[in-house]
Amino acid sequence: MRDEEDGTHFLHDISLCNGDTGTIFYDQLVFIYLELINYVKAEADLGSDLDRWLYVLKNMSKMDNFASVSEDFVEKVRAGLSKNE
Repeated sequence: MRDEEDGTHFLHDISLCNGDTGTIFYDQLVFIYLELINYVKAEADLGSDLDRWLYVLKNMSKMDNFASVSEDFVEKVRAGLSKNE
């Protein structure tokens, strides 16, 4: 995934491919790499739940609370965590 503002890649969808032919070797195995250092969105620019997750992951050590992210998003996270308990 490319950040529209500066063009950096921060989310990579990687598949195994044959080195000789360049075709995908096994389409059921996919690796997703996340480069948080390249994620540069500001809090005011967060639009999707993915944006909010990435923002929280990158800035968790600096955050006093999660109220700034959005109450709706925090409730979704809490609901998801309580299902797994």
